[in-house]
Amino acid sequence: MARRGCSENGVFIMKLRINEIIKNQKPKGEICAFKIHGQELPFEAVVLNKTSGEGRLRAKSPIDCELQKEYTFIIQAYDCGAGPRETAWKKSHKAVVHIQVKDVNEFAPAFKEPAYKAVVTEGKIYDSILQVEAVDEDCSPQYSQICNYEIVTTDVPFAIDRNGNIRNTEKLSYDKQHQYEILVTAYDCGQKPAAQDTLVQVDVKPVCKPGWQGGPAFVSPLRKGSWTWCMEAARPILKSA
Repeated sequence: MARRGCSENGVFIMKLRINEIIKNQKPKGEICAFKIHGQELPFEAVVLNKTSGEGRLRAKSPIDCELQKEYTFIIQAYDCGAGPRETAWKKSHKAVVHIQVKDVNEFAPAFKEPAYKAVVTEGKIYDSILQVEAVDEDCSPQYSQICNYEIVTTDVPFAIDRNGNIRNTEKLSYDKQHQYEILVTAYDCGQKPAAQDTLVQVDVKPVCKPGWQGGPAFVSPLRKGSWTWCMEAARPILKSA
């Protein structure tokens, strides 16, 4: 069996030599053809030197690893024969050819969601606020796996790990900033970045801080047209005589 690798979208696959194909039975005279046995295979074999039997196996059309990762087929060598028809040609034994298609990093990572949103409470450090996830359509592990995520937006109190988990690096304050919008990108293991960044929105929820005891206390507006209230049940304050 002859084993070869080829890159998808390539043309030249391998050189053929008559001594690689012929074992016990050798066609007499010059070699006029190599024939591939198989249906709808994207390969062809051409003779380069009739005397030496050297040929070339090449792709007839672009090879796509995402559609098919490998091919196995039979090839035979034919001599020029004595008659005008191919039926008079003598042929060699059959040889098995196995071709593995090498992936090209043609696809960029793509996020499963165009945007992500989370709500956190101020004053807390989270191990993970949310997780973003990207995928890649390439066929090989090297190019189809996501190896790294990165926060593109600078000067924000967040970090992201290689699994896409986002955490805050410091305690957040509602009074300082109500909302953060950060852009995140992903890299496959060939270091190709995502074609489009994803948007992550983190809303900061204030901690309830009543201003006086025994009734409702106004805190601060969350957004235009709505208000946040803290409610605390009235309770007696005992004083010693």
